[in-house]
Amino acid sequence: MHVDIVVPRTQIPAKMRLLSRREEFEAKSEARTAMLDAGYPLGGESREFGTAEQWLVEVAVRMVAVAVREPTNPERALASIDDWRDCDDNQILALWSEYCDLAARLDPVGSNKLTDQELDGIIASAKKKDVDLLMAFGSRRLALFAITSASPPASSETPTS
Repeated sequence: MHVDIVVPRTQIPAKMRLLSRREEFEAKSEARTAMLDAGYPLGGESREFGTAEQWLVEVAVRMVAVAVREPTNPERALASIDDWRDCDDNQILALWSEYCDLAARLDPVGSNKLTDQELDGIIASAKKKDVDLLMAFGSRRLALFAITSASPPASSETPTS
């Protein structure tokens, strides 16, 4: 299934599809290799400043390169990984957010629960006030976070005299 999209900050139309499990695995493997080649620590020490954000964008670039297709010929990618790497992070993360929303919408199970990893990631991003990283979670995950973590407002009853 392909859905119509427009590349953010452009008027370029495209189609978007979900990746297969194999394509997703390859994208993550390539991102890991690129991160290690660039000197980013991965694994237990990956909590260093900027590593998580860079990892997210590296994975997103590769997945976007596969997911975003030519509008008139969805069998062909719209652009190469190198072309997508020339875009700014906000464009990539906006497309990543669209991809996550598409995946959530087409999820046959339709989970209404966040994983512990998603919950921790959203909370950490909110504490950092990192809007771009929050956007990468997609509107569905953020909505699930909002409805599961919202507390009713405190009562502000004032005594009557």
